[in-house]
Amino acid sequence: MNSLYNLASRQSAAIRADLDACSSDPASSATLRPQITSSLSALVKTIEDYESMAKRELVITKREKALHRAANFHAEVCLLYTSPSPRD
Repeated sequence: MNSLYNLASRQSAAIRADLDACSSDPASSATLRPQITSSLSALVKTIEDYESMAKRELVITKREKALHRAANFHAEVCLLYTSPSPRD
């Protein structure tokens, strides 16, 4: 379960970096948009896998912590989807 959490954290950081690059250089936005979209899809899948594993966790405190982390990731994905993208 830790590996999925670490993977989701790295994917989230990479998406934020791509969004920052996209906003700082509008010329690159056309090439980064498909990459950001596919990265967001991969992040959602990773979060779903993490949440599924968390629900099967036997230790209650670990399960609660993992489900809380999954909820935070879901909220972050919502923010990433709604973050303003530069206009062409």
